[in-house]
Amino acid sequence: MTAPDTHQNRCHGGGWTLHFFLGLRICAIVVIVQTGLWFPAAVSSNGLGNTTKEFTSTGEMTPADWSDPEELDRTWKSAIVRIPDEHQVIAGVLTDLSSVELSSGSKRLPTVIYLHGCGGIWSGTYTRMDVFKRNGFAVIAPVSFARNKYPRSCDPVKKIGGFYRAVLKMRQLDALHAIREARKLNWVDPDNIFLAGFSEGGIVSATLSTESGQPLRARVIEGWTCRAGWPEYRGLNAAAIEPMLTLVAEGDPWFQNYWTKGDCTKFINTENGSRSVVYDTGPLRYKHSLLDSGDVQQLVVGFLQAHIVE
Repeated sequence: MTAPDTHQNRCHGGGWTLHFFLGLRICAIVVIVQTGLWFPAAVSSNGLGNTTKEFTSTGEMTPADWSDPEELDRTWKSAIVRIPDEHQVIAGVLTDLSSVELSSGSKRLPTVIYLHGCGGIWSGTYTRMDVFKRNGFAVIAPVSFARNKYPRSCDPVKKIGGFYRAVLKMRQLDALHAIREARKLNWVDPDNIFLAGFSEGGIVSATLSTESGQPLRARVIEGWTCRAGWPEYRGLNAAAIEPMLTLVAEGDPWFQNYWTKGDCTKFINTENGSRSVVYDTGPLRYKHSLLDSGDVQQLVVGFLQAHIVE
């Protein structure tokens, strides 16, 4: 096998072929329930998956596109939300999260910022968000696919990624914007904001540097090995006080090239409660989407709940 930086491993967009990834009223939302919250009108989620998104050619992307304020705002305004309230559930895609109001006397909610994979929004996105919601967490999932200019970064069917190297930077900026905006919401507990990501979203969760004085309570990385040919994709980049839970299958079909195969164990800071879990036996050994499993869901929820501060 040739090295990952040789020409024959390169693909369009400057990358190489990698096997990763990569009593109140409520109106116009996906689910209507009676709870102590009010929601504004929803926006469409069309075009937010790999099969419906109209991608931008990599040659048309520029560094200015990555941090364009209007593009960042699109990812936030298209965010998918799950909010538990008095054992009820609200689900929607919202235009103005600041319009959500907690019922009188309700405590601010621990909140998970959830990052989708390279295939965009799919059924598994909702599965994961609903797991967090059922266990007391609000969930906000910014949608990077909502950008007007967005390149295709992978082929989920063939399990090939790395089509556009700078997608990591774009996704990191989307995540930082979501964290920043979430802290402004009167129903989000700013001391209990968590980051979780799947596949390419897991890479973002692993490598994101939070802003000064704005640490996360903890992070979850599902379906990533912390190993790559590109240096900015490698390792873990959390603050020392941010525990991390990394999850990967030993036989994950996305990560069988020698430069991506492995796990995050050597990067883990065990002194702050971080854990690296590698599934090397049983039915999960060859799975990429580990949080489809009830046992893994319990592990993740337990990890998050253990790091909530009162």
